[in-house]
Amino acid sequence: MDQMKKESRGRKIWNKTKNVVKKIALAGVLLHGATQTGYLLNSAHHHANPSLLRQDFQEQFGFPITGYGGGIEGDARKISILSEIIHREQLQTPFSPSGIHIRSKNYLEKTLPQQLDYWVSNPTSGTANPLTRGIVLDEYAHNTTMGHEIEHIKTYELFETHPEFREGWEALAMDEEGNSLYMGSGEQLCSRFRGLENLVDKEKYSDESNGSLGFVSSYARTNFFEDIAEFCEEADAGYQDFVKLITGRCEEDNTLMLAKLELAMEYGLISSEYLEFIELQSLYKDSWNNQGFHGFSGTSVKKVKPFMEASERFLEDNVGSIYEGKIRFQRGSIVHGNANAYQPSGDVSSERQDAVGEYMESLIVPFKDSNSYSIALDNLKELHLCMEGEKNSNLSKIFDEAGREYHRRFLKGDVKLSYEGVNDLLRENGIVLPERK
Repeated sequence: MDQMKKESRGRKIWNKTKNVVKKIALAGVLLHGATQTGYLLNSAHHHANPSLLRQDFQEQFGFPITGYGGGIEGDARKISILSEIIHREQLQTPFSPSGIHIRSKNYLEKTLPQQLDYWVSNPTSGTANPLTRGIVLDEYAHNTTMGHEIEHIKTYELFETHPEFREGWEALAMDEEGNSLYMGSGEQLCSRFRGLENLVDKEKYSDESNGSLGFVSSYARTNFFEDIAEFCEEADAGYQDFVKLITGRCEEDNTLMLAKLELAMEYGLISSEYLEFIELQSLYKDSWNNQGFHGFSGTSVKKVKPFMEASERFLEDNVGSIYEGKIRFQRGSIVHGNANAYQPSGDVSSERQDAVGEYMESLIVPFKDSNSYSIALDNLKELHLCMEGEKNSNLSKIFDEAGREYHRRFLKGDVKLSYEGVNDLLRENGIVLPERK
């Protein structure tokens, strides 16, 4: 009798448990069904009624940008940054993604695959699909992540036309016995899923040992595609440890890194003038002392002259380089700094005019990086403010207005800033910009 009571009680508990599980499952299905309905409605709405920002983006680059409004219109400055990165990368090597999707950080605004990925996979801030050639970026993705995913698309396209590139690169990722140093397929799978990353050989997560094997990070050792994307990301960012390594300015052996760099430059993943640019940046830093720039008089000229001469040769040999704007700005900064340093001791009008000339040249380069361009406008405002006469006073006001307008457009997601800057406003106010030589 007691046994029958126990079995009856057990069945009741089991039935109640099943009912609870069914209700939870039903609630989960309804919740996720509602999120997918919302996602599809959002996509349909923006497809049928794209905002001006989305229209401008597709017109400029030839592929769409999709996602919830909060990650696009709600954070328009991010679109300005993304547009600049796309422009820079297109100038190095053209590429054709099918589109860029901005992934919401809100779980309820994710697709079903993204929701599943949220629970089972280690977090990533971006992906690039080798089949669809689509890029997915998180709302909070860093600038370097944007470049990283673009490098994936470039590599997919390059691999189709130049399969020998992969052979050459993978040859640099082998041990002395000819075995691949990348993670095996099983390790790659484990590294992706939560809790399974501990099954990967710990040595492959060691930055120190990976650096000696020619990998810029532990993640680069995942596979061929991540190795390239990580490497190019480091190069674009110009991190000091990477720069020291490839230029031989550290104790570590840089043979493998340099070989990878040369291969990436040969096939257009990194600009062919990159090494020259890096060397030039070292000379630029040597032009500084603790108080600012060294002047041109006396023994100090030894500090400044190497950069000025080398940068002049670089600009002559690499017309239209993506680094041209930055170098023009740096040349202007040195002359500008010299004028400020020696202002009390004599006439510096000539130095100021030279600085104005360099800054003006930086405004008309094909690729106008936001940092150099915007600060050049501010410095032109300051220079004309320091120069005598009503004309200079008016010019200072124009450059001040231009700087403010640049900031406004940047916050609004202007996709053409790295192409045109605010040169239209400058011309409307009577500023005569130099002609491209």
